[in-house]
Amino acid sequence: MPMLLLSVWDRSRFTVTRSLLLCLALLIGACDSSGSRSESAGLRAVERGLDQATAQLRAAQLSQLSYQLDITLNDRGEPFSGEVAIAFQFTPQGQPLTVDFSGGSVEQLLLNGTAVAFDYNGYFISLDEALLTPGSNTLTVRYSHPYSSDGAGLYYFVDPSDQRVYTYSDLEPYDANRIFPLFDQPNLKATFALNVTAPGHWQVVSNVRESQISAVGDQRRWQFDAGLPMSSYVFALHAGEYGVIELEEYRDGELAIPLRLFARQSLLEHVPVAEWQQITHHGLAFFNDFFAIDYPFGKYDQLAVPDFNSGAMENIGAVTFNDSYCCLPGERSLSEQSFFKNAVLHELAHMWFGNLVTLDWWDDLWLNESFAEIAGYFALEAMANSEHEREQLWTDFLWQRKTWGYRDDDYVTSHPIRGELIHTDGVRSAIDGITYAKGGAVLRQLRQRLGDKVFIDAIRNYMANHAYRNSRYDDLLNAFSAAAGQDLSDWSQSWMKSIGVNRVAANFDCRDGAISQFSLLQSSGSNSTLLRQHTLDVALYYRNADGVLLQQRLTAELRGQDNPLAEAIGLPCPLLVLPNASDLAFIKVLLDTASVEALPQLLAEITSPLQRSLLWIALADSVSDGATALPDYIELALAELASEQDLQILTGVTQTLGLFDGYLERIAATGDSAAEQLKQQLRSSGRQLALQGMAGRLAGADTVAQQLWFDFYRSLADASQIAQLEQWLQSGQLFQRQADARDRWLLLALLGQFHGGNIDAQLEQEKVRDPSARGHRFYLRAKAAAADNQHKLTILGQVNKAHSEESLANRRALLSGVRYATLQGEDNLTIATLMVDRVLASAGQLDPGIEDFYARALLPSLYTCQAQWSARISNRLAAHATAGQLLINALQESRQNNQRCMAVKKRLGSS
Repeated sequence: MPMLLLSVWDRSRFTVTRSLLLCLALLIGACDSSGSRSESAGLRAVERGLDQATAQLRAAQLSQLSYQLDITLNDRGEPFSGEVAIAFQFTPQGQPLTVDFSGGSVEQLLLNGTAVAFDYNGYFISLDEALLTPGSNTLTVRYSHPYSSDGAGLYYFVDPSDQRVYTYSDLEPYDANRIFPLFDQPNLKATFALNVTAPGHWQVVSNVRESQISAVGDQRRWQFDAGLPMSSYVFALHAGEYGVIELEEYRDGELAIPLRLFARQSLLEHVPVAEWQQITHHGLAFFNDFFAIDYPFGKYDQLAVPDFNSGAMENIGAVTFNDSYCCLPGERSLSEQSFFKNAVLHELAHMWFGNLVTLDWWDDLWLNESFAEIAGYFALEAMANSEHEREQLWTDFLWQRKTWGYRDDDYVTSHPIRGELIHTDGVRSAIDGITYAKGGAVLRQLRQRLGDKVFIDAIRNYMANHAYRNSRYDDLLNAFSAAAGQDLSDWSQSWMKSIGVNRVAANFDCRDGAISQFSLLQSSGSNSTLLRQHTLDVALYYRNADGVLLQQRLTAELRGQDNPLAEAIGLPCPLLVLPNASDLAFIKVLLDTASVEALPQLLAEITSPLQRSLLWIALADSVSDGATALPDYIELALAELASEQDLQILTGVTQTLGLFDGYLERIAATGDSAAEQLKQQLRSSGRQLALQGMAGRLAGADTVAQQLWFDFYRSLADASQIAQLEQWLQSGQLFQRQADARDRWLLLALLGQFHGGNIDAQLEQEKVRDPSARGHRFYLRAKAAAADNQHKLTILGQVNKAHSEESLANRRALLSGVRYATLQGEDNLTIATLMVDRVLASAGQLDPGIEDFYARALLPSLYTCQAQWSARISNRLAAHATAGQLLINALQESRQNNQRCMAVKKRLGSS
């Protein structure tokens, strides 16, 4: 392999180097005609990311790693500089050694103190094996790198409210190499010693507490000594003008853990300090006991950061949270409140599952996420002070998490919880409702099957045996099998390595007022024929002689298609049957015809919010599957919502009505008069209901409930409501609640979408009134929503530009505005098709964060409820087979959503 001696990387040399590499590979038969990597030849493809074969090679080459980092940061947004010394033991494997470093400049490279020839192609540095000494080596690299504008790597942010500067790192799965050169894979754990020189008024936070701070002119130098071995993706470097909040230290005997919160200065007054401290203290106590290992990383800092790409990230001892979920002005919604509590505990659970014991490679991502997902809920359950609170917690889990898992596992794009993943670029496609929610639900189900003692003993043994090391799926499976004293291979194959959601339905007959025959029928979804073993309970509802609604519970084992339940014979004939009444099984409920017909009379009398939720979700699924007519659901929902007391159910059902309104909007746009009439009925009646809720005349008169009803109103708004929207905007009052900045921006977005008022002037006025970062994103969203179709396509071109200097958060805001308006209007088919074509034309060149937004938030929701749409998507999938898995998945989901909408249309009696 040719080597070039480079002082500073010159991008013009990249094509020459890559061509020579590929030609050499072709000559020796190591590559196919596309230049893809051959595992046998060891040639690493010159591309973004890391493949599993290269990671396996390096794991054989390297051991006993340590990093000594010296980084200089600035507050001007200019590239930062650094030097890293990597000490390691090297074992020759007959292949070059590659060092990950994406998008930076290499100024000097020394191997064991001597300058050597190397090749840097903009993605990684290559060193010929002959240059390395078997045994101990030290590689020293002096470099510089730009700050990130997309939230990954080392992100740079200027708060428009006060011009203060903040930076933070976000590195999973493969972005530590956008801060410094290293071996960026989870199974090469190392120690990291860090020195940071930064502006004198900055705070600097890393995985351990600073050991020394010294003045260097008008700057300060922060020293962080090496801590415990860790994987590179949980390395932390956060720096800027953060405000610091010292929490009460956590103490348990001799264990003392200092706790701090950090946030932007402009948001400090909005940080829920007391709530954060309570949850963190509870989480540390719970997990120390649950895992039987005390928190091992010394200190625990938590930072609320701007423009964060996800909800939170589990950097060891320096966890980052999206500040929009916790710390912005205004009332937090019910979903935001629940998400915040779970996120704090989810990330804390990662300190054990993920950080203390770490996946070997990304195909075991579920090892991190499924366990943190459900462990967070186990910890929340331990906080419950009553059975009602406990049930409410699992009701939230059902609506906010489990339905996510059902949705993603029902798509044609489903994958096993534990599947193959051969490249870091594929990690994004595995961050979904299967890896998180389904995985968490299946683990909860396993706990129920094995019992608390066996389940927890297995976890404790697993943690003790693999602490500070990496593990794979079989390690955990073996721990469960050993603790249970049984082979769990069949369970593993059925649940961890297979796809699809099973269904369960009651099938029964009655004679003389009693059950004469009863069985539970198991079926599979459209993407799998597998039937699994389930343990669940069944609720039978009937009235006694006094007319009081009673419930009989039975336990059932499902092992195949037809599962008779002898215990039910002779019981009173039920008015309604609810399988999986405790929601312990991961299975969808199909309501029998009699139960569906009985719901209008019985639903309000069912006191359990969990069971009411299961019934609402089953009925909505039945509509989407074309089994229940949409008018029936709408009629029931509008009748029941007026008296529903549970805010989680109100949130879930109103959001479902918003989804179904989208169906009707699309169907009506095709000229269907019945759909148009039903849409107008839903909107008129739904808005009247929402107005009553906003006025505090329905359940939950507090501001959270009033915000919920406002959101429902917005989901059903159309151009006929311009006057009402203008009135709210001008008065600043939403009935009893004063409109905050978020409310005003949402009203402006709707007015822009409906082309009401003097929208351009109003947007500029509000931009001056709210100069915050959130305000600017709302401004961009509203401007995009108000744009005509041609301008929307222009916006796509701007957003799709590779390596844009505009922040990813702002580009996502623009796309949100495009999406916000595009799904309505008679020209939906035309504009939606053009948008898909624009995205596909940029496939392979999109920034990862933009590609991810398209795949998750925009493309699946582009469909028109017409056969032509399915045909168009099929044609484009055939023509763009190499577009990338995320985009291909998104288009397949768009086609499937279109088919579901057409099933609803057919059930309406439409042609």
